[in-house]
Amino acid sequence: MNLQSNHMKTRTVAAILVGGSLAVTSSASAGLTWMGSASNASMDSGIQLYASSTTKSDFVQLVGASALTAGTATMGASTISYTGIDAQGGWALSGSLPNVEGSHVRSDNNTLFFEVTGQQQVSFWSAAGLGSMQFRIMNWNTVETLVDHYDFELDNTAAFNWTETLEAGVYVMQFNAASRSEGDIAFSGDMMTFTVPAPGALALVGAAGLVGARRRR
Repeated sequence: MNLQSNHMKTRTVAAILVGGSLAVTSSASAGLTWMGSASNASMDSGIQLYASSTTKSDFVQLVGASALTAGTATMGASTISYTGIDAQGGWALSGSLPNVEGSHVRSDNNTLFFEVTGQQQVSFWSAAGLGSMQFRIMNWNTVETLVDHYDFELDNTAAFNWTETLEAGVYVMQFNAASRSEGDIAFSGDMMTFTVPAPGALALVGAAGLVGARRRR
């Protein structure tokens, strides 16, 4: 299940957006609940963050329930931060690099498990940029891969959009992103973002559609 790590020189601007009603492990929300850890160690969530300069590096690893909390790896002006699961159930991955050759940030082999009850719509978006990123969602029960997108270009990564309604079941999400300064570029901003609409937002959208349909009759 491990995704390919990207250790070559890369520069990236990548962003992920997944929508739905999500929740921290201890509090379920409509449709989706995060799984920090389980009796089966193979289902532990994990986040790995790396920041490095020409001479030193910093490494942060969050496993199990701690994978739902925030973490930051910093080396000089090279920083990569994971916000963890917030009150709305979302998370974000951001990075900052100086225009100094050898500065590097990356997030490798990250895995998050979640369970869907009923149905839950999710959406993924990655921005066009420079460098590499990979994103995968698989149904853990049926071993069906729903999306497996990998983009590595030295010149430019293309924008990518994906939306799907997930049925009940356990799912695993994996993602990688990497950015490296070659001395002629400074990078700062979101690399990946997983956001959640406020509870009931999707229901309100559906209700608005019904009202509109009635008015048209």
